[in-house]
Amino acid sequence: MVCQGYKAPDIIDPKLLDPKHALEQVEEETNTGNTDKITSLKRLLKTKVNRSGYEDGINQLYAECDILDYLQSTDPHEYLSGFNKFKIDATAREVLNGLKCPADLDDIVSDLKVCGRREYSELLKLRAMYNRSIERKEKEIKAANRAVMPAKEKT
Repeated sequence: MVCQGYKAPDIIDPKLLDPKHALEQVEEETNTGNTDKITSLKRLLKTKVNRSGYEDGINQLYAECDILDYLQSTDPHEYLSGFNKFKIDATAREVLNGLKCPADLDDIVSDLKVCGRREYSELLKLRAMYNRSIERKEKEIKAANRAVMPAKEKT
């Protein structure tokens, strides 16, 4: 049934039988893949699974990092899309105690791949609160330094 009405070609193109040519085409297709960085929550949630296999250069399927690395990062979406779990150690707990954390933070960071819009937005809000607290502390330090420094007299 599959080959019904099939007419064989007179000549078979030798390029089809050449493995170098066939592999060259496959490499070109993988290099032209979508390499855009994830820069928003909307893109993070809409990322599709790579149907052509695993990305080149990635040898591990599971990755963990410390939550402080995420909080101090310049690109949080890279951490949310690239890691499976955030570890929370004692120093991270001390930092997080001063912030208004979601009640289910431990559940959220235990498996990032199953998080939805609410969980990702909670993590982004947590990062924003951390950055604001750091800025507030820096301003307090600057103000304290100004208060200690004697004012220059006008001459």
